[in-house]
Amino acid sequence: MLLEHHAQSITNARISFSLFFGFRPQMLKYVSCAGHEGRVTGLALLPDWTLASVSHDRTIRLWDLHTFKLMKTVKDAHETPLQGIDYSSSKEEFVTWAMDNFAYVWDAVTLNTKYALVGHTAEVTQVCLAPVKAVAFILNAVF
Repeated sequence: MLLEHHAQSITNARISFSLFFGFRPQMLKYVSCAGHEGRVTGLALLPDWTLASVSHDRTIRLWDLHTFKLMKTVKDAHETPLQGIDYSSSKEEFVTWAMDNFAYVWDAVTLNTKYALVGHTAEVTQVCLAPVKAVAFILNAVF
């Protein structure tokens, strides 16, 4: 399965994403999931056909891709609007980052915060979890 999201569709309290099964256009299935109260800024595909989304409403939401229903919501995940999410299947964790100069690593099963990546002097703009233990690549903006 190839999961593709379209940035122009991810605004105004809706997540819109397309699921492609195979590579034939006739197999395209389009769904829209409502729930966020702010702009959606990131998507990550988790195990068991679960989609994680983050938003400027400061929430992390988990969606069941079998039913397209909201499963769980983590409120106030950061102090400021969330900027993105990245998932590491080898560690069963994901990282979120926001305008508050922090990145948080979360347990993908329990949804508890494992630790914070601190010390940035400007908002974190990108994080990439490497497929090895205890490595994260972080980019923060300095203006």
